[in-house]
Amino acid sequence: MFLNLRKGLFVFFIMTLFSFSIYASDTEKRSVTPKALSGRDVMKGVYDHAKFHKTQKSEIMMVIEDKKRKKGKRTRHFILSKKHKPEETRSLIKFFKPANIKGTSLLTHADEESDEKLQWIYFPSFKSVKKLSSKQKHDSFMGSDFTYSDIGGRQLDQDEHVLVKQDKDYFYLKSTPKDKDDHYLHLVAVISKKEQVARKIVFYNRKKEKLKTLYNKTVKNIKGGHLVFYSKMVNHLTGSETHLNVKKMDVGVKLDDAYLGMQGLQD
Repeated sequence: MFLNLRKGLFVFFIMTLFSFSIYASDTEKRSVTPKALSGRDVMKGVYDHAKFHKTQKSEIMMVIEDKKRKKGKRTRHFILSKKHKPEETRSLIKFFKPANIKGTSLLTHADEESDEKLQWIYFPSFKSVKKLSSKQKHDSFMGSDFTYSDIGGRQLDQDEHVLVKQDKDYFYLKSTPKDKDDHYLHLVAVISKKEQVARKIVFYNRKKEKLKTLYNKTVKNIKGGHLVFYSKMVNHLTGSETHLNVKKMDVGVKLDDAYLGMQGLQD
């Protein structure tokens, strides 16, 4: 069953989705305090709160706008299922509209201890499963401004986190990938202290250019956790934008490991 919500998005969520923390506790006891915090402390709080709801199932609409190339709007619809366990986080995306991509699916398994992230994509027209290589994870996800890696989410110790500054409402973090071959040079995040959500993330490429910016515009409290309901990724080099809107959502749903595995990927 879905909890009907008229306005949109997820993390992720990417991130938090994308793993960039779409969830957070609203209780004072669980919020991060500013005393002697390191950048990693702040980000760990964000990641921990991202697991506030152990399971999630959402219907998401993705709209891609490429204004410079005049391609107009492209709309895709998918179901996101996600499950947090102590040892790993699993997520499955299954597209159901438009018809030409219906059944295309992306499975992500993120190991919490080793920071290893495995991804597989299923193409129903070929009835084939493809495991994504490290290089392929940086390709565009279904023509959007998100990469497959963005959608799968970054892991806590994938980056070195530095708390640059803070004010009354926000932490400002600079995260630098430990892997020198990473697609990004660094990421700069603005994190809400109240919500424990990254409200803005700027991605810089290896040429030190501002590549793109993620804006988590609409955040709501659902059953004690904060969720992002509308996000926008802006590509500064191409001028394109990708919008993510949650149309329906339920949390605390039953999700079997088999569904969030090869069986579910190909169903």
